[in-house]
Amino acid sequence: MMEKIKQLSYLFLSIVLLLLAYFLPKITEFILATPFVYKPITYNETYVAVEVFERGQKVIVRANVSDDLNDIDQVRINITDPNNVKKVEFELMTDTGESCGTNCTIYEYNYTIQSTDPGGTWEVWVWANDSYDNTASNSTTFKVCVISISLSSVLSNGVNFDGCSPTGEYCYATGNNGDGVTDYNITITAKGCNADLYVKGNQSYLTTDSQQIPISNIEVAYSTTDSTVPTTYDPIGTAFSQGAIGSNLEDGTVVYLKFRLYVPSGQSAGTYNAGLKFQGVQNGYSPVD
Repeated sequence: MMEKIKQLSYLFLSIVLLLLAYFLPKITEFILATPFVYKPITYNETYVAVEVFERGQKVIVRANVSDDLNDIDQVRINITDPNNVKKVEFELMTDTGESCGTNCTIYEYNYTIQSTDPGGTWEVWVWANDSYDNTASNSTTFKVCVISISLSSVLSNGVNFDGCSPTGEYCYATGNNGDGVTDYNITITAKGCNADLYVKGNQSYLTTDSQQIPISNIEVAYSTTDSTVPTTYDPIGTAFSQGAIGSNLEDGTVVYLKFRLYVPSGQSAGTYNAGLKFQGVQNGYSPVD
């Protein structure tokens, strides 16, 4: 009886060993096959790595994905805007065929920022799974820069210099309110970036009939901290690059402005007209005339 039990035990052990010999490599293979997703990187159209984009620009998302057995089944992506709206939802990424090392491949997805897409921080998630349905993921963010400016109602109606005398002295704009709080201001809306603000004249001269006053005779002072604007005046030119009136401005910043006009001695009387233009751009970028 004992001999029979021993034989059965040996038989059972042999079966277990055979099963282990068959399944252990597969279990090991299953473990080794787990994919790995490296942190995705965002690029512009020329494949320069950047983190801030503007509307109309293409965002190229690339992710290095590896698997010990080179057994990646598919790689998918989500792109979510600052309002938590999924602009891209679980879409397949393209296998570029480019190697990023042993058993490692670069996957890519392109998204063009639409004219109505919101500014702010966007989130990217990339998932990879293999033929055993093992999964891995990683994420990154990029920013969409959207800038707008809002002129105060008085500034929107124009900068007026009333009662100026041709005595070779400065005449101050009515909305300055003397040494008090100015009525001229611009509010910055900047999502996903900071802004620089510029001003220029829309022509070289203020004119009336055949008489002229150079636009550079209009000077502007600005402050982001003091609404009475007790600062130095600078001439306004005919190019935005000549008229910086705020740098690296955060969302919600108010830029307070005051203006003055130098009226040359003996200047003919009249109503002189010219326009001023304002432009906000991404911090560090050049304004466009």
